[in-house]
Amino acid sequence: MSDDQLSLVPGKKKRVKAEVPIAKIAPVAHIVIDSPLPHLDRVFDYAVPEKFSELAQPGVRVRVRFAGKLTDGWLISRSDESDHPGTLAALTNVISPEVALIPEVLELAKSVVARQAGTLSDVLRSAIPNRHATAEATKFSTTPKVSDIEPTAWADYTGGAALIKRTIAGDAPRAVVTTGCDDPAVLLAQYSVTVSANSGNVIVVVPDRAAIDRVVAALASLGCPKSAVAILAADDGPAQRYRSWLSVLRGTTSIVVGTRAAVFAPVKDLTAICVWDDWNDTLSDPQAPYWHARDVAVLRSAQQNTALVFAGATMSVETCALMPWLAHVAKSRDQLRNESPKVRSALDEAGTKINPAASGSRIPSTVMQGMKTALTKGPVLVLVSRLGYSPRIVCDTCRTSALCSACNGPLMQTARSSAPTCHLCGHIESKWSCKKCKGNSIRAAPSSLINFRSHFTHRRFPSRNCCGNRRCCADCARWICSCDFA
Repeated sequence: MSDDQLSLVPGKKKRVKAEVPIAKIAPVAHIVIDSPLPHLDRVFDYAVPEKFSELAQPGVRVRVRFAGKLTDGWLISRSDESDHPGTLAALTNVISPEVALIPEVLELAKSVVARQAGTLSDVLRSAIPNRHATAEATKFSTTPKVSDIEPTAWADYTGGAALIKRTIAGDAPRAVVTTGCDDPAVLLAQYSVTVSANSGNVIVVVPDRAAIDRVVAALASLGCPKSAVAILAADDGPAQRYRSWLSVLRGTTSIVVGTRAAVFAPVKDLTAICVWDDWNDTLSDPQAPYWHARDVAVLRSAQQNTALVFAGATMSVETCALMPWLAHVAKSRDQLRNESPKVRSALDEAGTKINPAASGSRIPSTVMQGMKTALTKGPVLVLVSRLGYSPRIVCDTCRTSALCSACNGPLMQTARSSAPTCHLCGHIESKWSCKKCKGNSIRAAPSSLINFRSHFTHRRFPSRNCCGNRRCCADCARWICSCDFA
């Protein structure tokens, strides 16, 4: 009976992983994994396989197994020993041999993390664009020579010549330039070309694509070679953006022009950093840790001992607070007064003497005369304080503010034919009467967008050019045109 019994099914043999040969020189890699979790914002140690010993250099992208999953990361450094008491896992792969994270950018990213209380992976994600394999295979030509020019636009600025001279000499000056009526693109272009031709490379950080185009056009007008300028903008697409970024990394460009992330550009031999309109909200990163290009530029200027220039028509509050640290470069008061447009008040002393009722009118006659004269030369811009038809109404007889009978809040009108509505409680006043004079007629108090548009279009300028698509407005019961809302 026992001789006829079949043998048991043999169990599945366990696979034994073959030992991976480890590099003999600096076998330990210190890696920062790409994770937004704050508790993982530290360096992890991995073993470097012998086959990756030449490729796994500090600054390359790597792939490791972390918590059972393949995770991308950055190789920060290599050493001979590790503090980890156990056996180290080996690197899975070196994604690219391109050293994308240079030491200067890594040090800057760490400073931003310390200042903004963020994680290193979040900052590096903004500083370094995603890899594009096709763009990485691009071969770049040598850096073209930028011809020196005479910065004529800076001649009228007090301290402008000294700023350029000290930048070229390597003194790392810091200044805020108020351009007034001058074009900041021209000033920054002349500054960048002069510094690039005589000293080192320059980064120009601008708010948006329109500003990039203006700076690039100004550089082209100065004879700057197109291949010497790198444009770093997110709307260029992943391939073009990474290709431009690689040209900066490999040192084939002299001037970098881009939006906020360009402040992290891996520029070699960096001499100056320029920021245009640092008060603009687009220079602030909307994602954590919410760094601002102005703050990063200040940190990088201090770390790498480079010149720092803030330029714009006006000075921001933040740069004004840095005035003991920044020098102010601007034209003289007499020049600014002669070049600036004249600002006149419609309610000045002379106007009120001629027309005492001007202070209570919606559009004083002096303003209307100036607008009619200006319309013969070009368009006229009118700014109003509020949207809507009438955000606040008053009594037409005594000019007392119209208040809600339920909560005593201010009343408003959404359209000419609508009943007054309370701003606070939403109560509709079907039969409103003034508490002071008992009148029941109302009028708009402040100027609003729809109110002004109707007043200008149909009363003051009835003969203006119109597209002809006229219809009757249900709100104000007047004939309006579709170009009123263009």
